[in-house]
Amino acid sequence: MAVIFIFYEVFNYGKACIAWSDALKKYPFQKEESIRQLKSQYRELKENPVFLTTYGKALAWNGSPEEAKEILNRATGLLPCSESYIESGKVYAELGLDQQAFSCWETAGYMVPARFTPLFLSMKLYEQRGNNIRAIELANRILTRKEKTDHPGVDEMKQEARRIREFLSISTDKERPVMR
Repeated sequence: MAVIFIFYEVFNYGKACIAWSDALKKYPFQKEESIRQLKSQYRELKENPVFLTTYGKALAWNGSPEEAKEILNRATGLLPCSESYIESGKVYAELGLDQQAFSCWETAGYMVPARFTPLFLSMKLYEQRGNNIRAIELANRILTRKEKTDHPGVDEMKQEARRIREFLSISTDKERPVMR
């Protein structure tokens, strides 16, 4: 009897993984259908942190940050990984919970110190919130950080860091009182 139960569970889990894969293929073209399909697999895959991160990311992209926050929190609780923390930080930032966003990105940065993404996202959020000094500090850290691999995404982040450093330095200088 136990063998039948185990076989049944493995079979259902495999079916759910196939449906998850199918939902990911559909996402770029049929977002609503993809989200519905992911949601229908939640019960079977709710202990799979990779599924939860994928599902939470899709919810966030589809404009459901509150629901995404719950799913991503579950993912980081099951398996703390940098990608889950990065996505959680994005959701917190969207919800206006800046300290939680910075905390998630800081944790992701400690997990994989060579990643540029946590610093970059923090820099962008400081810029959006008008904290120019902190944004410039992070831009400088990004620009002086050594790359472990050659990746076009890092080049784009460094280019944006240069823009922020130059633009915000100019606007920060204009705001400073002139000493006479």
